[in-house]
Amino acid sequence: MMEQLSFDAPISEERKAFELVYPELKDILYDAPIDSGILNFKKLNNFSSVYFMDSGELFFQIRIQKKTFYILIPEEYEYLLPPDTNISKPKSYPGMVRIGIQSCEDILKYVPVLRSVLENICRKHRDFGCCSRYEACSDAKACIHPDPKVALSCWYRCNLLDGKIFYGKNKNT
Repeated sequence: MMEQLSFDAPISEERKAFELVYPELKDILYDAPIDSGILNFKKLNNFSSVYFMDSGELFFQIRIQKKTFYILIPEEYEYLLPPDTNISKPKSYPGMVRIGIQSCEDILKYVPVLRSVLENICRKHRDFGCCSRYEACSDAKACIHPDPKVALSCWYRCNLLDGKIFYGKNKNT
């Protein structure tokens, strides 16, 4: 019997950066594992993109190839960047800010910004009002659904995050 060899492609620097930052975002995603499909890493020719769930909404882009290293985020979050951040606003990506980086590890400098972007994206995606656990969630003052994808799609979860509780022993609205 012959042993089968596996020739895995090396992990790109862009993928390494994604894997470095994911643990810093995991709590927002209800501790879903990196392969849960909540954040989808897509390697393209010149850069990589990270999308939120199946919505196709861009979370961020990253390029660590040849001599071009950057992260691309929505311009509305520019105010969160440290004052000494090397930024540009490329005409090819209107509404986006390009943040210059030196290595994949540099993504960790921007965790607070990426957390804000992700929190905003999560709040925009509400596929249904609430599930059958609404009273238990109200009593816990947080979404308790065991499936992170379902939890992130719940409108009532956003109300709970804002302190608005409509049911149960903690009802305040």
